[in-house]
Amino acid sequence: KVAKHVIFLVHDNILDLLKDNEYGIEVLSKDTKLESLNFDYHIPSMSVCSALKLNKEGMNVKGGYIKANKKLTEKYKQKFFNTDKLKVGIAIKGNIVGNQKRDIPDDKVKILDKIKDAQLYCFTTDIKDDYLKKAFKKNKVINVAKKFSNFSDTAAAIENVDIIISTDNCILNLAGAMGKKVLGLFNYDYNLRWYELNENSCGYFDSVKPFVNDEYDRWEITLNKVIDIINKKEF
Repeated sequence: KVAKHVIFLVHDNILDLLKDNEYGIEVLSKDTKLESLNFDYHIPSMSVCSALKLNKEGMNVKGGYIKANKKLTEKYKQKFFNTDKLKVGIAIKGNIVGNQKRDIPDDKVKILDKIKDAQLYCFTTDIKDDYLKKAFKKNKVINVAKKFSNFSDTAAAIENVDIIISTDNCILNLAGAMGKKVLGLFNYDYNLRWYELNENSCGYFDSVKPFVNDEYDRWEITLNKVIDIINKKEF
């Protein structure tokens, strides 16, 4: 509202997704040379809230402002999601070079196998099928993430599930931005950028319900809470 023109430089793996959405701004690759652009000021995206002096209410974007490509969504539906079962996406780890404190340890992942009467989908990249087979004995998990080439694919898959269970990673943020129901899993010392976490709100997205470990790496109670919600379909 304060700018005549906004240029948003983003990573290539999210470029197509944002270009498919209409924001009234110019979206370019982060590799674009700044010298080639005509602008008055530039700012890191995470500093925008501070620069605009937004309060808690101003930072809540609610969700639903990112839309998946309809043709790609239908393609994923026919290939992976054409079932009457409850469709649950799970993201158990973040980027392998990211903050490992957000990840669910391998010996705790198997707790999610207690989910009943649902089709599970793995949204974590770099997870092998053998890993999922060892962790999940009762449920067959479709490793849809291995088909992702960029975030347009990820968004199309997210659009096809009923609910997402995710640790604090890009899947949680994208699903929240799409307005998809998310049960968010946070370690005790979660990232400070989540300025407000309580049992009903994560601050940014209305569709994300956060669950915070009461002790560092004590995932058992948190996981059992979300499993109970899923099994009772109380979401």
